[in-house]
Amino acid sequence: MRAVKPIAWIVALGVVGLAASGAFAADAGWGLQFHYEAFEDATYPVAVMQEQTDGMSFDAANLFIACHDSQPALFWQSGQLKFDAAPETVRFRGSEGPVAFEFKSLDFVPFGKHLAIEGPDAQSLLGIFSSATGLVPYQTEAKSGNFQSAGFDKVLAIMASECATF
Repeated sequence: MRAVKPIAWIVALGVVGLAASGAFAADAGWGLQFHYEAFEDATYPVAVMQEQTDGMSFDAANLFIACHDSQPALFWQSGQLKFDAAPETVRFRGSEGPVAFEFKSLDFVPFGKHLAIEGPDAQSLLGIFSSATGLVPYQTEAKSGNFQSAGFDKVLAIMASECATF
């Protein structure tokens, strides 16, 4: 019986790991993170959703929920390298059809400036995700894709509670 070389095991485990992580990522729902800001000795919550892809993608769009003026607000990263903070229009398809949102530069402590919506626009987009039962399609001038709605209501409840303390 021949012994299997260690490099063969590493390659085999890597292939299995990539296949498993790709399958997991395809069904992943909203996530919640807490960021510690050492200078202020404060912890900030942020909810995260990455565009659904077939595996690893370096240009996937991301949506975040963070606290702004004691309310949940959304910020957007298109997944494309940008050197300016020019507003970007993103259309999301809800149960009533497509709705356009204009994301503009907004400062989120401690995350910095991001393209964001707040107030009634944020509430409208949060409502689209809350009423969704699966994928929420989006479209920009440059690309289109889908975000998963799984876990959204639970994450939003936590964010609303956390934002009320800021």
